[in-house]
Amino acid sequence: MALGLAAGIPVVAEFAQTGYVSKVPSAILAVGLVFCGALAFSTGCILDTVAKATRKRWELDVYRAEDEMRRRQR
Repeated sequence: MALGLAAGIPVVAEFAQTGYVSKVPSAILAVGLVFCGALAFSTGCILDTVAKATRKRWELDVYRAEDEMRRRQR
């Protein structure tokens, strides 16, 4: 995402001065990089949430198994 912002700064500066974008490939590159960065960030957040839920479920299963073993040993 930072690369997209870095590639987009000259394009935005030129547009602010002239009202015209002559560096169209740079603008497309900047938009693509920012889009890919946002998509990667969103995917990372979703995967982190899924991993935390799975880890929590596993820990609860371990606690249940320990309780069952303790009850059987009594």
